[in-house]
Amino acid sequence: FVLKNNKPKEKGLFMFKLVQNHKVLYFISLILIVSYSVVDLLKSILMSYIFDDHLLDSISSLIVIVLVFLGVYLIVSTLQQYVVEVLKNKIRYSLNQNLYQSYASRNIESFQKKDSSEILNEFNNEVNVVIDNYVSSKLNVFSLTISLILGSLYIANLSVEILMFLLFCAFITIFINSIFKNRLKKNQMNYLESMKQWLCSIKNLCRCFSDIKILNLEKVFCDGLDIENKNIEQSTLKNNGFIKILTSINSFISQAMFFLTLLFGIVLIHYNRLTVGQLLGIAQASNMVIMPIVNYAN
Repeated sequence: FVLKNNKPKEKGLFMFKLVQNHKVLYFISLILIVSYSVVDLLKSILMSYIFDDHLLDSISSLIVIVLVFLGVYLIVSTLQQYVVEVLKNKIRYSLNQNLYQSYASRNIESFQKKDSSEILNEFNNEVNVVIDNYVSSKLNVFSLTISLILGSLYIANLSVEILMFLLFCAFITIFINSIFKNRLKKNQMNYLESMKQWLCSIKNLCRCFSDIKILNLEKVFCDGLDIENKNIEQSTLKNNGFIKILTSINSFISQAMFFLTLLFGIVLIHYNRLTVGQLLGIAQASNMVIMPIVNYAN
């Protein structure tokens, strides 16, 4: 109910309720997400530092710095992914616990209003929807936002012009995607309706199988299933195919932005407004700006 509700306040309260029994773990997850973005930014700083300070002349120093960085990156990345996974599993456990406690407290008549398939769907599909499409997306949005802020601050410190260029192109990406919002919504609703009809057809086959065999209605029933099967095939392709096309367009724009950033930087180097090391650092950090916007668009 809350996920279908459009009120941001109720959705915010829903997230608070999901993590209220796991506040410490949730807080640690956020800290590790921020730490990972900081380490990702250090990669850009390291790139700039190596080339501008001529550390390439000292191979031993370069090897030590790179090995230390890779070690830190591995530790932070592993911890961040593991703790987030633990948090999601804890929330999944709590949701399942709430469900079976709720069902156990009902009377027999209330419990029997739902058949076993509906109950199984709640315990599996609906709980997973909350975890994958809500909790994961909330954490991803937080991670992308931190990455966008840190990357923007770093690039702005070196070249405000390049940052403005990146943000302009990135928000064009969001605008292009927003044009197709209603079409995407329609495709998704058609897909859900087709899936619902397909599942109902399979359920009817199971429920009426003995009658079908007795009355020799196999062909009639298979013809009906063929229609629903064709509908689910077409709606799935229409929905997922269109999403893939938009995702490919977003990826193309992100690649174009990366190479245009390099060309823009070369011009600034020509006018002594940027160094080679700084350009390499900006090129590395540009992903921290480009990818969040592209992911928002997707």
